[in-house]
Order: sequence, then C-alpha cells, then structure tokens
Amino acid sequence: RNKIRLISCLIWVFTLGISDSLPGTLLPRIEEYYNISYSVVSTIWLANALGFIIIAVLSHRLEHLLGKRMMIAGGCATSIIMYIFVAPGYKFPMVVVGFFFGGLGLATCLSELNIFLSRFKKSSKYLGFFHGCYGLGACIGPIFSTIMIDHGVQWNYVYCILIGLTVVNIFNQWFSFKNADEDLKPFDNPDAN
Repeated sequence: RNKIRLISCLIWVFTLGISDSLPGTLLPRIEEYYNISYSVVSTIWLANALGFIIIAVLSHRLEHLLGKRMMIAGGCATSIIMYIFVAPGYKFPMVVVGFFFGGLGLATCLSELNIFLSRFKKSSKYLGFFHGCYGLGACIGPIFSTIMIDHGVQWNYVYCILIGLTVVNIFNQWFSFKNADEDLKPFDNPDAN
C-alpha cells in the first residue's frame, strides 16, 4: 500500500514543480495581459506565501481534526481553486486570491507528504525521489509553457493543464491514503521502525 502512496506522492510533487515554475516564466505575459507593473504582479507570490504561513501555523491541529487522507486530498482540492481562478483570466485581484488558495493547498500537501515519507527507514531515498520529481516538474513546466505561448496559446490557458493534473491528484491521494491514519500509526513513532 505504501508503494502506491509513494507513486501518488511523486505524481503530485511533479505537478507542484510545474505549478511553482510557471509564474516566473509567464511573468512578462501576465504584466502585458493586465497592464500592470512587476511590483503589482509580485503580490501573487505574497498571497501564496501567506497561504503557506497559515498552514505552517495550523497544519498540526488540522491533521488531528481531519486525518491524513482528508488533509492530503483536501490540500489538492484547495490548490485546484488557484488554477480555476487563474485559467479563465479573471481580473487580477481574483488571480491573487487564487494564489492564496494555492498556497494553502500546496503547503498542506507538501507538509503532509514530507512527513509521510520521512517516517520510513530509507527516508532519504524516498525524499530524494520526491524532491527529484519536483525538480523534474520545475524543469518541464517552463519548457512546455514557452512552447505553448510560442504557438499562440494565451498564457492563462497553460493553467488548464494543471487543472487536469490536479483532478488526477485528488483521486490518487484520496484512494491511496485510504485508512492511512490506522496503517501509518506504527510509523508515527520513528524509533519503532
């Protein structure tokens, strides 16, 4: 069961790598589309960071209330709000709000999955795969977004790909982390394994 969970983690973090790499690549297009300056565009990163900070403060309490499965799948579901707000090219304040929800969702999954992988005997190996898949996504994202834009695709439609990938991730995480709280109890004490 944990092998399936590992695979779902790798697919999710690959998507995260793509997601994190897109704003920098698309920055000139975003500025042009909304006719705003770089300093105004930078509010998307502030909103995203605010979401991460909130989860850093609350994640340990939320896990006790919701459980691992709901936290991870819920994090994916929350992050999809970002892509849904960005993909249609709504007004810029909606994009900033979307990035805030993206920060909440991505931080939730990132914290839960890092903790999950850190509990195993070969945790450095699994965490290496995990962060390597992030790097792979972060390398591929700008390449594909640049190719799409060079072929006349509007910048915000690149996020439609992330909507599809995140829908897949919601189902992957929901089904692979079924009964995770019971299955992973022995791993909650790192000295036991």
